[in-house]
Amino acid sequence: MKTSYKISLLLLGLLLLQQPLSAKTKKYTIKGIVEDIDGEGIKGVVVVLLDYFTIKGTVEDIDGEGIKGVVVVLLDSDGNEVKDDKTGRKGAFKIKKIEEGEYSLVAEDDDFGSASKEIELNDDLKIILVLS
Repeated sequence: MKTSYKISLLLLGLLLLQQPLSAKTKKYTIKGIVEDIDGEGIKGVVVVLLDYFTIKGTVEDIDGEGIKGVVVVLLDSDGNEVKDDKTGRKGAFKIKKIEEGEYSLVAEDDDFGSASKEIELNDDLKIILVLS
C-alpha cells in the first residue's frame, strides 16, 4: 500500500518547499530542497518525520454492551496523561496522533467499574475495554 503526504516546515525563517512524500511500509523517501527566504539552498538541515498512530476501541460492560460517556485516558510510561476521549453512544472511542511507545489505557465509570490495559504502540490499534 502506497500513501502520499505533503509536508512543509518553517524553522527560523527557513522554508522546506512542499514536496510529495512517499510512504511504503515504514520507509520514507523525502525529495525536496531546503531554501532560505532568498531562494538559496541550505545544506545540513535535518527533517524528522514521525509516525503517528491511532487507537480505536469500545468500552463495554460484562455483557458486551457499549457504554456511553466513559472517559478513556491514555497514560505514558511515567503515568502522565497524554490524551483522552469520551465514548459515544455505542461505547466507541478514538485517540489519534500518538507517537510510538509504551502506554496504559484506563477507563472508569461509577456504575460499571474500571478497566486498564498496558499497550506497546507501534501500529494502529483496535481494542475492547471491558469494565468490571
